Amino acid sequence: MSENEEALKTSLNEHRLRVKRITDFLKLSGGMSALLIGEHEGILASTLEEAFGCSVIWFEPMENFNGARTSDMADTVAIKRPKGNPHRMPFDSECFDRLASQFTLNYLRDPISALTDWCRVLKKDGIAAFVTLNSAFTGWHQRPLSRIRWTYSKEKLFAMLRCSGFSPIESTSLIPNLRLPMLYRGDLSFCLKLERLPIFRESGKILIVSAIKR
Repeated sequence: MSENEEALKTSLNEHRLRVKRITDFLKLSGGMSALLIGEHEGILASTLEEAFGCSVIWFEPMENFNGARTSDMADTVAIKRPKGNPHRMPFDSECFDRLASQFTLNYLRDPISALTDWCRVLKKDGIAAFVTLNSAFTGWHQRPLSRIRWTYSKEKLFAMLRCSGFSPIESTSLIPNLRLPMLYRGDLSFCLKLERLPIFRESGKILIVSAIKR
């Protein structure tokens, strides 16, 4: 298997690991409307539609972080995919039951401005889940981090959410630094077991936070 194929395999495993925890945090039920914000939300989008019966819109920020857009399941997910300014989205206020975004906050120039608008479109008592790179992580990264503007601690992200109109609910982190890169090239389900241990719960590579709009 080539290095590129190996990286893709790891990425998909890691992606599905995130999706499992995001869907747990969102507390989903059938018929909910969900807004996904980001460049690579295809697996999450299809999961919400097919497994949970949600109505999904996948909003892609106009800020093109990598010069050329890459697609995640673009041809297999029949989902509305508008593009636009993530700080001023073209949606009415309080029109979504659930919202999720993976890594978009790591790249935006003004994340608090974006979060404020994301809170605007969420219904009262709606729940959001956010995935970012964890500033507490000191281990190995599969891919270069040259495009990243920010990483976040749980405390920093909680503070930003409160400033934007959200009330944080819970947090976790996944993929701890075990100093053995080969462990991360296959099935990552073992990370869900390590997540329960206090020593790993806040120091993993991926920080996942949920919040509610009051």
